[in-house]
Amino acid sequence: RLQASNPKSILSRGYSVVQKHPSKETVSSVCDVRQEEELQITVSDGSFPAVVGHMSRSSCLKKNE
Repeated sequence: RLQASNPKSILSRGYSVVQKHPSKETVSSVCDVRQEEELQITVSDGSFPAVVGHMSRSSCLKKNE
């Protein structure tokens, strides 16, 4: 059971950690980012950079109404 909550074990099941770059702030919603923002994606065997492209923010609009 303890192994199941190990972050590396979770990543090995296909999940990833998305952080803003360079602040390392964790992204948990599309509402947390903007177009052209730089991100760092961490997966089970390493990490890679990404840049936000086209996105759908319909869920953000509903939250703010």
